[in-house]
Amino acid sequence: MVNEKIADLIVRNIRFFNAITRCFPGATAAGLLDKLPELLQSIPSSVCRVILHIGTNDTTRRQSELTKQDFMDLFRLVESCGKSVFISGPIPTLSHGAERFSRLLSLSTWLQHTCTAHNLNFIDNFNLFWNRPGFY
Repeated sequence: MVNEKIADLIVRNIRFFNAITRCFPGATAAGLLDKLPELLQSIPSSVCRVILHIGTNDTTRRQSELTKQDFMDLFRLVESCGKSVFISGPIPTLSHGAERFSRLLSLSTWLQHTCTAHNLNFIDNFNLFWNRPGFY
């Protein structure tokens, strides 16, 4: 089994056994939505899981409702791709202020509930990384 990891800059140099990583520095849900149809078509048939790591860059827009709509459009696209899709949620940032923290937590919580409603797998990075500075 091979996995496809499509992500923003944070996973640029991460290598996995039996995995293909595609990295788009500064990626947002809207930006990924533009690239994803072509990417999904280019994935080898041996790939059975797709992990989308996205979200942290979206919070810099400070437009939560537009961000949610971008994610809903993204979810509609991946629901029909024939692969097991995992949404890897945002990682909390260190020292970027209370507003950024609040937006990331809010997006992470919303993604968790929305992924469940759309039968998508959610990786809760926020709770995995929170209060674990050694992970950064």
